[in-house]
Amino acid sequence: MKIYITGATGYLGKYIKENLGANHEIFTPDLRKASIEDFGQADVIINCIGKTGDGEKNVSYESYLESNYNSVVKLYDFFEKTDAKLLIHFSSIAAVEELMSESDLSEDAPCNPISAYGITKRKAEEFLIEKMPSTGKKVIILRPTRIHGPQDKGTIFQLFNFLKKGIPYPFASFNNIRSFLAIDNLTFLIDGIVRKKDTIQSGIYNVNDDQGLSTLEIIDSFGKYGGIKIRKMFIPQFLFTGMAKVGDAIKLPFNSNTLGKITQSRIVSNDKIKAALEVEKLPFTAQEGLIKTVKSFNN
Repeated sequence: MKIYITGATGYLGKYIKENLGANHEIFTPDLRKASIEDFGQADVIINCIGKTGDGEKNVSYESYLESNYNSVVKLYDFFEKTDAKLLIHFSSIAAVEELMSESDLSEDAPCNPISAYGITKRKAEEFLIEKMPSTGKKVIILRPTRIHGPQDKGTIFQLFNFLKKGIPYPFASFNNIRSFLAIDNLTFLIDGIVRKKDTIQSGIYNVNDDQGLSTLEIIDSFGKYGGIKIRKMFIPQFLFTGMAKVGDAIKLPFNSNTLGKITQSRIVSNDKIKAALEVEKLPFTAQEGLIKTVKSFNN
């Protein structure tokens, strides 16, 4: 098939391009400069464009809106006018919940985005849901949890670099579990969606590993597979809660939202996508994906 990938220069787009390139003809148009002619022969369009804000400061809402919403509107207009039968769009679990979910978060959960990133991702979802064609063409909206893999520079890498400096991990008194997504499991799912494009139903699908990971488990892997000495501080939780409330009151970077993202659990269900692709489990466990990611940090 002829597969067109927008955002192919980013971390996610590069991996998908490499994985699908073995069996399909891949095109990587620059959406900023593209016209309808650049998508004229597409069978499948995959949109990987998006601004996450990881490691960025002072990013405006307008910047998020341009990357996470306006680009989707433009791309969907091209999709409608081409012969492409399938559009795969990457949203985010942040469009639903950015802080906490103690039980498995499903695709039907109420949406509660709080950041410019999550709000603009949800705005794009709403646009696609409203426009979603009833016949012929299909739109798959994917909600990944935190994606990681070799050469990743996201959350896990940032935590690794922080602890690599010899700084003790101060939140060891919290024991949380969060759903992540290893890049190899993601490319497996994308390949499955493309292969089943004639039978899979349009809609929203969570994509994440079968198991969750605790922050303490991730930190321990840094010592075991990343070669750094790990030190932990078991500071009482109520002290952090108090500091976060002060941050809320006087608008400090460390506030309740920040503390929640670090210490609370967010568990996500991937049952819907596995049922659609008729797979019982993903090829890599969360632990296997984590080990591969951590080992790559020293390469």
